[in-house]
Amino acid sequence: MALSKKSSLVIEIIFYVLGGLLALWGLTYIVLGLLSANLNPSNPFIAVDDTIKQLFGLGMFYWGLIILAIGAVIIITTLCIAAKKNDRQFEREARRQARLAQAKKAENIIDAEVK
Repeated sequence: MALSKKSSLVIEIIFYVLGGLLALWGLTYIVLGLLSANLNPSNPFIAVDDTIKQLFGLGMFYWGLIILAIGAVIIITTLCIAAKKNDRQFEREARRQARLAQAKKAENIIDAEVK
């Protein structure tokens, strides 16, 4: 059981890091897209943005928004799965405590036969 808990924690951390890196990549593209849109025309960012627009159909700003959204979805999904798993574990522990309390209560009852 401990090995499963440890491996699920490692997988959870991997997904958090992956989502965070994607979000950072998206933010970088957004900043570069904003720079290319608001700087003077002789800036090299404009040429890069135009090349990306020709190749992929969208500029760096919009690709940054898409990549940021993908990273956010990965992080939110990981959070929801981890919360559900922890809630299930908490409920299991609460049921166990209730069973133990019921068993303790039942120990105090003395059975007697009447003749």
